[in-house]
Amino acid sequence: WNRVSGAKRSPGVCPLDDEPLSEDTVFNDLFAANETFAISVLCSSKRYSTSEHDWCQWRGTLKEYKEHEATCGYIRVTCPECLVEVKGEDLSAHKCMSCPLRLAQCSNCKREMAWKDIKSHLQEDCLEVIVSCPNGCSNSPLPRKDLRAHSMTCPLQIVNCHYSISGCEYKGRRQELRRHHDNSLQYHLQLVDMKAQ
Repeated sequence: WNRVSGAKRSPGVCPLDDEPLSEDTVFNDLFAANETFAISVLCSSKRYSTSEHDWCQWRGTLKEYKEHEATCGYIRVTCPECLVEVKGEDLSAHKCMSCPLRLAQCSNCKREMAWKDIKSHLQEDCLEVIVSCPNGCSNSPLPRKDLRAHSMTCPLQIVNCHYSISGCEYKGRRQELRRHHDNSLQYHLQLVDMKAQ
């Protein structure tokens, strides 16, 4: 394999000029290796910098660089949760305070979820959030989990007449239903009678 291009090449071929190699012409050149590792280098954080104060001033040899890279806070790292790149020294703070995928707990139901989902959870899903009756009755606020049961007794809930099964088309607020029944008694009896025939 050619380490530079990734292309496959035949064994025993020079990576620079593709000339055939043999064991008697190739040797481990320690002098060249030592010269290479002695080259002076800068910290790679400089290439990610947006200002001259936002990068590491470290200088050293290529041999020392690996050790420096492991501890340098300026080198960019990827957050394992949201995959955003941040400076190494900022990763802990990012994971605790600004990563949208950090674990957060709903203050009402105590359910854990990603921070980015908390707002929609509170607005739409959390059963412990205190809400007003959608009909605007005076029996609210109440927990969202009680809304369904509340709608069965809410005086302002729009309901069908009990005689809708017989054909009455009245719809109105629950608190007005008794008056409708009282005012429509004769009509409801006629509907029931017609349905029975």
